[in-house]
Amino acid sequence: MFELNEYLRSLPQDYKANHAFKEWLHCEADMDMKRAIVKSVEERIERIVGHRDIQLPHIDEKNWNVLKALIKVRQTTLDALMIPTADEVERMSRLNGQLLTLTRQLYAKVAELWKVMNDSGHHLDDDYCVEGVIKYRWDEDRPAMTLDNDSWYASDFNYMLWVLSEFDQRDTHTMSCIHEILQDFSMTEEEARKELIDTYDDGDTWTDGSLNRPAFKDINVCYVLHALCCHFHYALADVLRMNGFTLAVHVAYDHIYK
Repeated sequence: MFELNEYLRSLPQDYKANHAFKEWLHCEADMDMKRAIVKSVEERIERIVGHRDIQLPHIDEKNWNVLKALIKVRQTTLDALMIPTADEVERMSRLNGQLLTLTRQLYAKVAELWKVMNDSGHHLDDDYCVEGVIKYRWDEDRPAMTLDNDSWYASDFNYMLWVLSEFDQRDTHTMSCIHEILQDFSMTEEEARKELIDTYDDGDTWTDGSLNRPAFKDINVCYVLHALCCHFHYALADVLRMNGFTLAVHVAYDHIYK
């Protein structure tokens, strides 16, 4: 028989225990219990991390592993709490469209800067490249959006989006950005133009993981939305409350000295 308190007390757990938790969560736990888990887990996260600051404090390896396990429990539980409302489906569809537009802008801006630098007459060897990224990071000017059904999830979204965005910047097993393009100057303009085409969003949907549910079946999920929900530690409810993304493009020089 699954014992929730023992499972949470013994985090991080092995695969078998984690699987048992997910089975119990989906088959036995009611909504009130799920909300209680979210609240309890977030309280433990705050005890480890402390109050919101510029960045996460130093956290030793043992507590970091506990923090990571708690974050995963929170993500799983929040996703289990979501029964998408019409408003949430509309918000997800709108966000997907915004992220697809942002992706197209990313490729266009990288191609534009690449051409400017390539035509500049400067000698650009293989150590130079144009780098473009899409990132999400919480800050004071872009706090989590407040939605009408916040109380359904029992989460402190503003605090947790700060924790998660900082956690993902530091965690060695998480990507540092949602989407990244690197294009060097080793090829012709025609070859570079072919490389700078978004082959991720070719018309096939990226609907999988937590996004794979009937309510979202009409959304042709773009790669960036998929990455947010499947490659990071954000629950679907977190993603719907994100307030602004960053697109950055610049020339980078990276030379390895031997």
